Amino acid sequence: MQIANHLSSGYLFAGFAVFVFIYAVVKKTLRSFEIRRFKLKHKCLPATRVPQVERIIGLNTFLDLKRDRQQRISLQETTRRAHQYGRTTTGVVLGSQFLSTADPENIKALLATNFADFSVGPRIHVLGPLLGEGIFTLDDGSWQHSRVSS
Repeated sequence: MQIANHLSSGYLFAGFAVFVFIYAVVKKTLRSFEIRRFKLKHKCLPATRVPQVERIIGLNTFLDLKRDRQQRISLQETTRRAHQYGRTTTGVVLGSQFLSTADPENIKALLATNFADFSVGPRIHVLGPLLGEGIFTLDDGSWQHSRVSS
């Protein structure tokens, strides 16, 4: 009887693992279709990928950003990277992919003309310790409240 229970729990665990895997693949696939539709709708050009030692965790990039913040050279380094790699770039920081732009038209669309079409996503988790809660890290009503109080 114990062998049957042991086998049953093994099958249950394997079934659960397969379910989680299939769920993750379907979720990622649907998200990629959503992103593709958004890019087509807004005629987005591809962002330049910032060179990184590794693109899975992005620990070096995080440490570079942290160092820039501590040395109070974030603005200079951001400007330098925009000149070196382009105004709109993408990369990975602490396992999350990010998109950064210094393009005036993109910023205008994001903060004013097409605000409802965009989301900053989980940026508060990555940039919150650096920038706090404000117009560059919040969405929706929190963003509007922050913008009015600024």
